[in-house]
Order: sequence, then structure tokens, then C-alpha cells
Amino acid sequence: MSEYRNVTFVIQKSLAHTNLLSIYEETRDEFLSGDLGKWFVGKRNEVLKEHPFKLQKVVKVTIYDSLSTLKITSQKFTAEDDADYSSLIEDVRLLLKDNGRIETSFSVEFIYKEFESEANLFDKLLPGVSNIYKFLCALNQKIGDNSKLFHDIMNKVGKLNILKVNRTDLFVEDYVYYSSNDNFERGSRIELRLPKCRIPENKMFGMLDELGGDISLDNLGINPIDDIHKLFLKIIICHAFLYSHQNNHIMSTIILVYDDNTCEIQSPFDTTIRTTAYRKINEVADCIIQSKDPVKAVIVINEMWSYPNNGEVLAKNYEERVKTENPISLFACHMVDKCLNSYSYHFESDKVGSLSYVIDILKQDIDATIHLSSTYKCNFLGADNKQ
Repeated sequence: MSEYRNVTFVIQKSLAHTNLLSIYEETRDEFLSGDLGKWFVGKRNEVLKEHPFKLQKVVKVTIYDSLSTLKITSQKFTAEDDADYSSLIEDVRLLLKDNGRIETSFSVEFIYKEFESEANLFDKLLPGVSNIYKFLCALNQKIGDNSKLFHDIMNKVGKLNILKVNRTDLFVEDYVYYSSNDNFERGSRIELRLPKCRIPENKMFGMLDELGGDISLDNLGINPIDDIHKLFLKIIICHAFLYSHQNNHIMSTIILVYDDNTCEIQSPFDTTIRTTAYRKINEVADCIIQSKDPVKAVIVINEMWSYPNNGEVLAKNYEERVKTENPISLFACHMVDKCLNSYSYHFESDKVGSLSYVIDILKQDIDATIHLSSTYKCNFLGADNKQ
């Protein structure tokens, strides 16, 4: 916080008696004003003139129900005295050991906050660092500092990971706990960072034909129920094409469709354990609740397993049932609208390369899962579903 303000102090002093001061002030107001800028200045004055920063560190554990994908409990372990991480994990183990589940999916979030505040400090610190960097870049474009030292420093700063990550990357870990061997598995994940923007429905990839006209589902013999179902069907066809051209693999993707007919693609992700999918679904749910603009539908593109043995499959943990129950791989698309109508289409992975197969599934019924063998049980590659 002190360095945040010191940067502007140094620049302001250097330009104080030049004709560039007004350019500095204009650029400063553009990037460093507002509530965030005021917070940094206020905290810097408080720390230097009044008392040390009252930092509180909390480890938050969130457990997810694999059947409903809902967050069922959150428990906080306060680490005021820098408690050893292993002791905190042991507390989690004791919490999970006797819950009677074969496996438990949970996330651990490390939260740094000001005492008696619920706001996460890194929701301010990360944007603050980014704003300072953008401010320096913009200021240099206007005043043209060509010194080698300055550009060497800016190149090094531009490569810092702190400018490329978000709070989740740094402070959230996903786990699954197996009661059979009293062991944790820590997940790995990758996310494709997309800019936060909303795209008109008709500008989404795959919505137009090669001549720029609207793709006609009627010509394919597909009859959508309404406009939102029509959009969903087009997104399915588009992603089926991507799936087949990516060696039958696709990152899990969640798309929000707003009442103003715009779409927002949440960061597509890939993961080694189901917990990440549970967490992402809950994050999207929170996003919808907090959104000022009404969301009329949520679309999920993912992969699933389908099992031939309903009775025994859920008696085994995820790894065991995938290895022993001979599942088939599915490409799956789901939508829930604001009236809570839900639609799911499942496609056998090794057949998705055939457009006629995809079209046939979309033509047959709104819920294409009924066209799979009734002896199969569907199961999300990243998170279990109850069908």
C-alpha cells in the first residue's frame, strides 16, 4: 500500500516543474481515482501515521454434495497465530472422516482480510497492482520516456505472474477425500481466461452460415420450442463440431444468456477431479444472484461417463468405477432457463464426428438422454450427476 502511493509521489515530484504535470494528473485520475484509489491512499496514511495493518488470515473449507452440486457447509479455521498448514488439514480430515461418504469433494480457500471486515484484501490488491502498471504504460505513451533503464524495468514488471492471475489461482485449492483409505487427492486445473464481455447472440461463433446468414434449423429438420431453445441447439451443433475436431475432448464451458439477448462465456476449464466443477457451478450461481441484469438461461457444455451397471456404480469411488465399470464416453450439453425448465442432450463420443448422428439426436426428443440405453447411468467426467 505504501509503494502504491510512493510511485505517484516520485512521478509527481519529478514532473512538478515541467509542462508534463497536467498530463500526469490526467492519467492518474483516469487509472488511479475512484474508491479503489482512495482506499490505497487511506490505508497507506493509516499504516504510516496511526497503527499497523490489522491482518486476519482465514482458511475456509467448503464441502459439496456430489448429488446436488450444492454447497452444503462452510467451516472457517482461523489462522491468527500462523497455525501450521498440516494441522489445519488434519482438522479437515477429522471433519470429513465420519461423514459416511465414500468420497467427499471440498475446496480450501485462503482468505486474507482486514480484521472485522469480510472483504478479501486481494480483491483490492490485485486490481491495484494492475492499475499501477496500466497507469505507467499509459503515462509513458504520452510523455515518451525512451531510457533503457525504464523500458527494462517495465518489461520485467510486464512479465510478472501477479498481473496474469486472479485470486482463485493463488488461494483456492480443490480436493477430494476418500474414506476407504483416509486419503486426500489434490486436483490440478487449467482455465482459459476470457475478457469479461457480453456478445450478442447472433454474433456468437457458429450462429451464422458461411454466407453470413442465419443457420436454418428447419432445413435440418429440427424444431426448436422457442428462441432460447433455438440458440441452445445452435450452440450444441457448433460445440459438437469443435469436440470432434479436438480428438473428442472439450473444456467444460458455462455460458450465461441474459434477457437482453447477449451471452457471456465463463472461463472454460479442465480439471483432474470433480470438485473444480462443483466449485465453478456454485461460483456461477453466485454470479447470477449478484448480477444486476437478469439471466434467462445457463448453458453447460461438458463430458460425461455413462455406466451399464446402475446398482453397483455409486458404491465405488470415482476412480474405481471408471476403471472397473466399463463406462462409455459422452459429449453432453445442458440448459436450464429462468423458469427452471431443463434440457439435456447426450452424444456418444465416438459418433459425434457424424453430423447426421448429431442431427438425429437433436430431432428425436428434447431430452435426448432417453435415447441412450436405459441400463446406463450418466456421470459427469468432472462432477457426478444423478439422472
